[in-house]
Amino acid sequence: MTPGGITRSGLRVRAVPLAELRPDAIAAWSALEERSLEPSAYLSPHFVLPALRYLEPERAATALLVEEQGAGSSGGQPPLAGVLIVHSSPGSRRFPVPHLVAYQSAHSFQTGLLLDRTHAEEALVALLEYIRARGPRCNGVQFRDLWQDGPTSELLAGACERLRMHRLDWDPYERAVVFAHAQGREIDASVAAATKEQRRKIRKLGEMGEVRWSLVTGGPAWQRAVETFLDLEHQGWRGEQGSSLRSTMAGEAFFRAMASSFASEGRALFAELSLKGQVIASTSNFRSGRWGFAFKIGWLPAFRNVSPGLQTELGLLRSMGTHELLKPIEFWDSGASEGCYLERLWPGRRRLGQTAFASTHLGEAALRLVQGARFAKRKLGALRTPPAAPANAADDASQAS
Repeated sequence: MTPGGITRSGLRVRAVPLAELRPDAIAAWSALEERSLEPSAYLSPHFVLPALRYLEPERAATALLVEEQGAGSSGGQPPLAGVLIVHSSPGSRRFPVPHLVAYQSAHSFQTGLLLDRTHAEEALVALLEYIRARGPRCNGVQFRDLWQDGPTSELLAGACERLRMHRLDWDPYERAVVFAHAQGREIDASVAAATKEQRRKIRKLGEMGEVRWSLVTGGPAWQRAVETFLDLEHQGWRGEQGSSLRSTMAGEAFFRAMASSFASEGRALFAELSLKGQVIASTSNFRSGRWGFAFKIGWLPAFRNVSPGLQTELGLLRSMGTHELLKPIEFWDSGASEGCYLERLWPGRRRLGQTAFASTHLGEAALRLVQGARFAKRKLGALRTPPAAPANAADDASQAS
């Protein structure tokens, strides 16, 4: 992508290969994350840079930086009003012309972009105009696992309409979340119901020895917590399937670097469940702004019959509104797939899905073609599906005989 930029309303958009980002630009990116309209650990430099370094070293990713002109100090990196990390695609089944794809690693549970909440709309419009100016080399942008029910998606819809860019949403699904400050009663009810359901297992675990739930955010226990988590996550089904972080040297190196980077700003924490001083379950979690992100979990298979992972999640849920380190966090993303056991615990829901917008006529024609094909496929499927039998069909048959 061409590195040149354009200026609009005091905002300048500039494309910089991630490998060439200076430390001051990375620091400005991290600062933007803290004041973002919709923060995300998965869009943080603490996550993206280690993911590219260890998981996809050959991928050429670019940072689209929306810079506030005149706000910098003595020639340094000016504050950022927006960041979008992208890579190029020659075309795909979902967007069959050359386009940009918002970056998402194998361990990212969400994608999107960061916008300064004080002037998010201006930053987004400047970014879209910059992308449109790229012409046929870039016919639009595709997002996977984008929040489709939040302020960023709403602004994107408005900006696309304003700039006459065609937008397409598809494959929506829901994820378990917690609005920690607004759902206090629902959280208490969920904890009470789960505790009642798990009463026998909780009692059985207690009979084995002293049980303790705790948080580790740094200090002397930090390195031990990292090693313990990696070991526990590898011992479960992910290790058996070869999908755990420790299954590959790259995956383990990525996690160490990513967790340490978040921890350097006090934004990483492990929730641990211990039995007689031995950690038997651990969850890794990261903070972005006032939002929390549950990443991965591990537990000792030997204690499977007392659900140590679920007990650890219960401790986290129970502590969201009371623990000093957790009280500032307003929103939690479980990162869980549909049907996960966390849906029984976490009372909130948000919608994600795939979104694309076209920045050229060719891109719009491609998206409309895909949209038409999807509609035709649904109609054809409906025609092939036999009508459901009436509820009293069995009674009618018995009467006829």
